[in-house]
Amino acid sequence: KYFSHYTHQYKLKNPTNINDEIYNISKKLFKDSWNNIPVRLIGIRVDSLTEDKNYQISLFEDVKDKENNEKLDKVVDDLRKKYGQTII
Repeated sequence: KYFSHYTHQYKLKNPTNINDEIYNISKKLFKDSWNNIPVRLIGIRVDSLTEDKNYQISLFEDVKDKENNEKLDKVVDDLRKKYGQTII
């Protein structure tokens, strides 16, 4: 049987480094494009990465929630660096 491929993309309004945001967008893109045919391979790509944390905050964005998620991601990353990828 021949394999076919389908691509779908989504551009964020604001930069993010929060794992949960990237994961949830990935899930949404998959659900929107899946046609109930078995899947062999899924690839996720992020681009335009930056270490710059200065950006225009949206009026509708919960800044405190974003800061808390960034702190949580940092703690998880630090734990994984110290104890290995399978710690959490």
